[in-house]
Amino acid sequence: MSEKPTLQDIAAMPYPQSIHAMRKFYNPNWGMPVPEDAGELRKFKVRVEYTYTNSDSRTYTVDAVSKVDAEAAAEAMFDKDITVEEDASLDDMSVSEVEDA
Repeated sequence: MSEKPTLQDIAAMPYPQSIHAMRKFYNPNWGMPVPEDAGELRKFKVRVEYTYTNSDSRTYTVDAVSKVDAEAAAEAMFDKDITVEEDASLDDMSVSEVEDA
């Protein structure tokens, strides 16, 4: 059999010739058990749907001893100001500049 048989042709074959034909022409692992805990890498096609909103920035004036403390205080104020719905997450939040007021 030199040509690739159709799936209908393979389905009409007796066992185990049908298994051998599927493995030869379509999938070498056809009919073999796949252990879930084998740890082997397998390819998956995954569709990720997402939405995003506009970006914005805010400036806070905080009292702090150091820039690290000022960043933490600004993040805490930001967390109080911005409400994010349960199924959404904040992609990025960074402090671009800390200077004396």
